[in-house]
Amino acid sequence: MKVGSLCKRAIVAVDAGATLRQAAKVMLARHVGALLVTVEGDGRRDALGLVTDRDLVIACVARELAPSEVFVGAIATQPLVSIAATASASEAAALMHSSGVRRLLVTDGHGEVTGLLSSDDLLDALLEPLQMLAGALRVNVAREETLRGDAPPPSSRRLFLPLADPPVLV
Repeated sequence: MKVGSLCKRAIVAVDAGATLRQAAKVMLARHVGALLVTVEGDGRRDALGLVTDRDLVIACVARELAPSEVFVGAIATQPLVSIAATASASEAAALMHSSGVRRLLVTDGHGEVTGLLSSDDLLDALLEPLQMLAGALRVNVAREETLRGDAPPPSSRRLFLPLADPPVLV
């Protein structure tokens, strides 16, 4: 699995001069938990850092600061950590671990940002094959029990409990 096929392509950005209140409103309107923080430079927008909904809570709410008085650029996570779209999911997980981040910017062969990969994206991609394997094991166990004739019907026996939601990293 290549990172380029797992990442979110629509990156939502906010200017470093925006307030935390403005950033929160953008997150709500666009239904995202992270924003790319940008600054104007040489006639183009340059990436400065990332800000997440968790950053807003820790930097503002927990410290009882006014969200309309704190600027996004002041709390943006820096430096940005990026990975090539051609890198594997395992390489992305290793980079997240070694960098201590939950999100990576995904870049093309020219270093241009093409997506954002979150730890949730990675977990979804890595869990899918495991869920398929668990399903195959359940089918095999049910088949063996049916052949033996001494087991309860396959529908009443579960080898694995299905996950309602992907696990959350804490």
